[in-house]
Amino acid sequence: TGGILLRRYFRGRTLNTLEALWVGVLWLAMNLALDHPFFFHGAMQMKPSLYYSQIGVAYLGIPVFAFFGSRLARS
Repeated sequence: TGGILLRRYFRGRTLNTLEALWVGVLWLAMNLALDHPFFFHGAMQMKPSLYYSQIGVAYLGIPVFAFFGSRLARS
C-alpha cells in the first residue's frame, strides 16, 4: 500500500529525494500519532516498550522506503 500511495503522490511531479524523505518522515509521524490513543489508552493497552519494539520499528521502514525508492526512480 505504501508504495502505491507514494507513486500516486509523486505522479506528474518532479521527483525530489529530499521531498520523498520528508513525506516518509511525515507519514511515520502520522502513524505514530494515530496509533497512540489505540495502543496506549484504548482497548489494546500495550506498554510503550512493547509497542515500539513490535510495531513502531516497522514504521521506521517508511522513510527509508520513500528515500531509496526515489533514488531508484531517478537512476
